[in-house]
Order: sequence, then C-alpha cells, then structure tokens
Amino acid sequence: GESLAFQYLKKKYNNCVVLWLNEHKELGQPFDIIVLKPNNNNDSIVTTAPTTPLIQQLRANNAVELYVEVKTTVDRRRTTRLPLTPAEVIYSHQSDVRQRFAVARVLLTREGGDDVALVRMVASFAAALSSGQMRLMALDNGLTDE
Repeated sequence: GESLAFQYLKKKYNNCVVLWLNEHKELGQPFDIIVLKPNNNNDSIVTTAPTTPLIQQLRANNAVELYVEVKTTVDRRRTTRLPLTPAEVIYSHQSDVRQRFAVARVLLTREGGDDVALVRMVASFAAALSSGQMRLMALDNGLTDE
C-alpha cells in the first residue's frame, strides 16, 4: 500500500519532493510519507535516506507541505474502518501539523479478474474529524474487569 500511495503522491505533487520514510526500514514515525514544499533547496534531500533528525529539521523549518499516513485495506467490506494508532491521532492534532496531516487510504481489490488499487485521500484528518466527516471509535481489545 505504501508503495502505491508513494507513486500516487509523486504524480499528484510532481513539483515537490516526496519522501517515503519507510522505504528501506520502519522509522517509527506517526506518518509514512512527507511531501516537501516546492523549493530548490529540497532537491538535495532525496540523495540520503530520511532519518528522524532530518524529519525534525524539516518540521522546524516549516518545509513540509503534507504528512501522509498510509492505511491499506484488502477486504472491500472493511472500507469504513481506518485503524489509526493513538500516536497518529495525537500527532495529527498538533497545531503546526493540523492542516497538513493527511491519510491516504489504499484499497486493494479484484474486479472482473483484475487487481485494482484505489487511493483515496483524506486531505486534513483533523478537519475531517472536526466537521463530522469522520468519527473516532474506541475498540475494547480485552480490557480487564477491576
């Protein structure tokens, strides 16, 4: 899913540098891809693999256009569920990130014998929650009685 979202974002933001953070290893960030604002200085960044200090520097310099968390679904019946971690939800609501945290929903399915991949973007996750377009739901994953 992340690979498909990365290709989609590279085409959509063709004048920007798009970095896939987990391409070589999981960095443990609350997002998978960042899109940098159009700027000639950003071109040199793609020569090195992204690191946590680099990501922090980009955020401090206000160089990030979009933080993208990728969620992939294979089962067409589960299209309404979007399992986000608490870290992802908290990060998406930070004041300097709030309008720039997006979720790319990748749906992998089969239609007429062909594999089909659809990418849906929730451009501002925090705004979608605030407006009621999306809702949070808590799941009981085995809470114990006290």
